[in-house]
Amino acid sequence: MHAHSMVLLTIVCEERLIPPLVELLQRCGATGYTTSAATGLSFARRDAEQQRQIVYAVVPHEEADHILDEILQRDFHSESFVLWVSDVKVLRRGRFAR
Repeated sequence: MHAHSMVLLTIVCEERLIPPLVELLQRCGATGYTTSAATGLSFARRDAEQQRQIVYAVVPHEEADHILDEILQRDFHSESFVLWVSDVKVLRRGRFAR
């Protein structure tokens, strides 16, 4: 078995941010993404749980850097937006790279 090193981007955001985020991911080279609904309590707003979406995208390292730069330029971080980056290994690299 040969696993390939890639990057998993995990983004938690408001549902209204999904369309511009998906457009950005596709433009920057992501070959796909997965979304799921989430609820949780924000430390900034401790009064009520909030509805959110989680977006997962597995991309090569060089595309991850480009995507992160674009996200910073788009100022998504001023919204209800949390992103973390994880190193992962995948089989069938061709599914995740152009």
